[in-house]
Amino acid sequence: MAVTFDELIEQFNNVVTVIECDLYENTGDYGMFAMRHDLPFIFIERNQPEIDKKMMLVEEFKHMMTSYGVILKQNSTDQIKQENKARGLTYKQLVTMDQLFECYISGTESEYEIAEELDVPQEFLHNVIEYFKETTDGPIKLDNGYTAIINDTIQFYKTDDHRKAK
Repeated sequence: MAVTFDELIEQFNNVVTVIECDLYENTGDYGMFAMRHDLPFIFIERNQPEIDKKMMLVEEFKHMMTSYGVILKQNSTDQIKQENKARGLTYKQLVTMDQLFECYISGTESEYEIAEELDVPQEFLHNVIEYFKETTDGPIKLDNGYTAIINDTIQFYKTDDHRKAK
């Protein structure tokens, strides 16, 4: 169900060059997007768990697709908005509502279990769920005939008759 770091590199490699290096030692960052000689590069700290590399790679790719200028320090409202946009897109790519539904159906309910199933850090999953709570205004229709409703929890209902998923 979860995508691996290597699969993500394969997916992005036609668009950007991904380089694993000692990034943190040299910059204090675990991931960074940069243009060099008009070519796009994503640098990822090599000495971190693959689960974190995956998260960093997607976020930096989203920065490449949506951000402009240097936003490392986030000194302005515009820079913060760019950071939040890339992070939100990362959340949506790595943890979909369909994946959360599959976890629910399989009986995987705690954040720890879901994070393990989706191969993301537990704190990341928590942030994803908070993001969905903050940014979702109404029901989310899934492709499988169910609807997700997000309040304090996420509940799934069969769209036809609005009964809770079993």
